[in-house]
Amino acid sequence: MEAILIPQTNHRPRPAILPAIPELQHPPSRHALQSLAQRLAGFSTIALADMERASLQTREDTKFMLGESTLFNLLDRLEDSYRILCHCGSRVQPYHTLYFDTSDLQMYHAHHRGAAVRYKVRSREYVLSGLTMFEVKQKTLKGQTVKHRLQTPYILTDPRALPHDFINKAYPDVPDDLRPALWNRFWRVTLVNLVAPERVTLDFGLSFLQDGLTFPVPGIAIAEVKQRQRSRNTPFWRHLHDLSIGPSPISKYCLGVTFTRPWVKQNNFKPLHRKLQRLTQGDHHERVH
Repeated sequence: MEAILIPQTNHRPRPAILPAIPELQHPPSRHALQSLAQRLAGFSTIALADMERASLQTREDTKFMLGESTLFNLLDRLEDSYRILCHCGSRVQPYHTLYFDTSDLQMYHAHHRGAAVRYKVRSREYVLSGLTMFEVKQKTLKGQTVKHRLQTPYILTDPRALPHDFINKAYPDVPDDLRPALWNRFWRVTLVNLVAPERVTLDFGLSFLQDGLTFPVPGIAIAEVKQRQRSRNTPFWRHLHDLSIGPSPISKYCLGVTFTRPWVKQNNFKPLHRKLQRLTQGDHHERVH
């Protein structure tokens, strides 16, 4: 059985003006990792270079929130229909993300009120490869997600250091006071449909970090289905239907803001928090929407 290793942060030299990446205080349990390893061993693999040849930078995304046992149940059903990304010898990829927002959290509030057009801005480190990307994701009026990426030498904390042509294209009306807002760390499993243009990412071991405090979210996974056009006629969707699981409009950034800043307006996210509470307490029954 292939072991799953959780590597340490790639300690490359960083400019003195950058804060150190906070240390993760609540990694996934050894039992959870062993259970995951057993379920991932049967998947055939795909390399990163092969996966990126079929890039889905413009796509439709659908998210789901799953309990840990539901995640394992799904993986048992999918190995004949999907390949798994294997990068740097690992089928599990650790990520570090620094999200940006304005001083009054304009991006958070746009998502909270359900704005049709909204942005997410982040600097992300792909730990195993040592790559970092500055990424801008736009949700369009058509419900598509358009992502712009620019490789950077390290995690940036000041968007003003970006080339003007990149930021003007990715976010033409970027706010002047864009600043670091939230750290996020997690592990990801990426599945690639054998026959259709579809990817599924499974993020677990989430932890948010703000002002020296760690806010772990144990026992859940966030699944995201990425397709050129939304289709429920894929193995992942069909198995979710069999398990009576419907979509959840969840944003890791917004979830982290509600945890780290409980005083901000979050009424529209209360159903999400109730669902999260049910899942972490072991109640995995959901209604399909």
